[in-house]
Amino acid sequence: MTAGATHRIILTGASGMLGKAILRQLAGRNDVSVLALYRQDLPENKLSNVREARADLSDAGGIRTLLGPFEPTVFIHTAATGMQAPRPTTEALREINTLMPVRLAEVVSRLRHCSFLHVSSGLAYKDQGRPLREEDPLETRHPYGASKAEAEVQLRAAAPSWNLPLTMGRPFSFTDQGDF
Repeated sequence: MTAGATHRIILTGASGMLGKAILRQLAGRNDVSVLALYRQDLPENKLSNVREARADLSDAGGIRTLLGPFEPTVFIHTAATGMQAPRPTTEALREINTLMPVRLAEVVSRLRHCSFLHVSSGLAYKDQGRPLREEDPLETRHPYGASKAEAEVQLRAAAPSWNLPLTMGRPFSFTDQGDF
């Protein structure tokens, strides 16, 4: 942990397009300490304020054990599946994009002073035939978008009972070609 860090951030999906971009933005900041969670191999890290850990996000007990000593103030969940080939089954989409974030949010709700930022998708919106507004319906014909919309609905329903500060983000298309 970086000495004097005001914010201790957990970042899931740190090897994904969005996770890498967020990590680049946080790298080297003296007021931030980051624990980047990876599903696969850990990258070679030369950043003083970033620690890495391999994590199975479906293991709530393992996540609790990992998060406890770090004492995060913010949990940013960007991990997801379904936008790259091979396309996962509907069951896998629901498990990873819907149920996993809800389980993680429940774990985070048991931590002191930690908020949860869930990254959803612009694909959760119903096409309105006009520029979209945040309050537009969350309906989609896209399986990935449907799994993300369902996660939003469940998180919004559960967060108040867990007393969990919750923020949602719905990025639209990005290519990792200078979008961030």
